Amino acid sequence: MAGKNYIIHKMENFSSFYKLVPAEKYYSWGSHTEIQKILGKKSDGRPLAEIWMGSHPAGMTGVVLENGSVIPMDQFIRLNAGQILGNRCCDKFHGIFPFLFKLLAAEKPLSFQVHPDAAHAAEGFEREERNGILSDDCRRCYKDQVGKREIVIAITPFLMMSGFQPVENIKRNFCELLGKQCKSIFDFEYSSDNEFYKMFFDNFLKFQPESFQLDGILPEPADRIFRKLVSFYPGDKFVLAPLFLNCYELLPGQSMSTMEGHIHSYVHGTCFEVMTPSDNTLRCGLTDKFVNIPEVQKILDYDNCAEAGDIGYDFRMIHGSDAFFSDDERTGAEILFVYSGNGRISNSLHMMELRKGDAILVPAAAGSYTLAGGADFMVARVGVKGDILT
Repeated sequence: MAGKNYIIHKMENFSSFYKLVPAEKYYSWGSHTEIQKILGKKSDGRPLAEIWMGSHPAGMTGVVLENGSVIPMDQFIRLNAGQILGNRCCDKFHGIFPFLFKLLAAEKPLSFQVHPDAAHAAEGFEREERNGILSDDCRRCYKDQVGKREIVIAITPFLMMSGFQPVENIKRNFCELLGKQCKSIFDFEYSSDNEFYKMFFDNFLKFQPESFQLDGILPEPADRIFRKLVSFYPGDKFVLAPLFLNCYELLPGQSMSTMEGHIHSYVHGTCFEVMTPSDNTLRCGLTDKFVNIPEVQKILDYDNCAEAGDIGYDFRMIHGSDAFFSDDERTGAEILFVYSGNGRISNSLHMMELRKGDAILVPAAAGSYTLAGGADFMVARVGVKGDILT
């Protein structure tokens, strides 16, 4: 959609609902079936990894106007940012849609990665701009000046790693499962857990394993994650990540947040993601993409490695058997995605029929609304009481 001129219809009724055309992202770790089934489309042989709903330039969503034409979301917002986003979001985000909403399907493990906070994102973006690294250059790490935090909500059982394990668990796992070859990793003294994590990780980056064969079996789901990593990245030392990162299997409907500077990797499954409007990712392993280990070490937050926090966005999964009425506190835009069945959305003035795979923008001016029918919905919005708007 970029680079085109659009006829903007200023008579849009922002109390209505708008269907969206998400941006499709094809990556090597994606699935040939999962998102395609939800969207009701045939696979074209490419691994569809994500669909994006938001106004980020790297994956701009289209908005279907009342006359049937489609325009980029950023241009749509310019029609009346206050009525579409709500005044508070409009002021805080300067007319940019305040979050990025994704549907993600991982057939293969994603990279071992970390996201920057706002200060690092701004500095990194400006530095790469000065150095002439183009936005489509594989070495480009900072695509925007926004810090990145996110939350995943599982649709299927979802395997992931996030945050360092307790210190004693890490030492025990390495000593019992790798034996003498790991001695150099722990050749240091430390006075706090945070100091341990930093020194351990620095040493692990220098570590050259003689073998990835473990002298025992990890508990589930760590053992399953380890086996998946070895099968896809047999020569990458980050296959040993289950020995030092927390391993999880989220069940459908369960969620987990990832804050800025928080080390993690998504391994397998289908989920929703709600995040700040950012595409900044620093990688150091488990990938065929560009890795930037010095930058990972620079932005990794060792004070925030074991626990996740409130990312500032609200989400809700609504099942077909539930009656749902939006609350009166709704003052900002929402995106609604139908991931199963058919249903409808209505307010005092408008009604729209919905089917599986539909993505809907609910402007702030649409006010309270009702969801009905047999569909399963996912609704995402800026948190009413979080720190995103402060």
